[in-house]
Amino acid sequence: MKLKDWLIAAGSPSEDSHAFDGFLSYHAEPHAAGLGLAAGFLFGATGDERLLSVGAGIAIAALRGADKKAPTAVLADVAQEPHYFFGGVVAGAIVGYAARLF
Repeated sequence: MKLKDWLIAAGSPSEDSHAFDGFLSYHAEPHAAGLGLAAGFLFGATGDERLLSVGAGIAIAALRGADKKAPTAVLADVAQEPHYFFGGVVAGAIVGYAARLF
């Protein structure tokens, strides 16, 4: 898949609207992963777990089957794709912790 095609797919409203179905294949996945990366990095770099609270609360509620309503569109994407959020948190925390060490 060409980069242009992937970028178009990543911005689409659902995986059903194009042929590509995989990693970061529609808008909710990169939003959830990006928010997770940012929260994880800040947590790893500062050690302040409060930075994870909003996204993690919505993601955990979504995993437990709660209603997927959220106060903002990006947090709604976290509710749709909580696994991408938590994957981003882990990756971001590793990089943030490494940045704190050096």
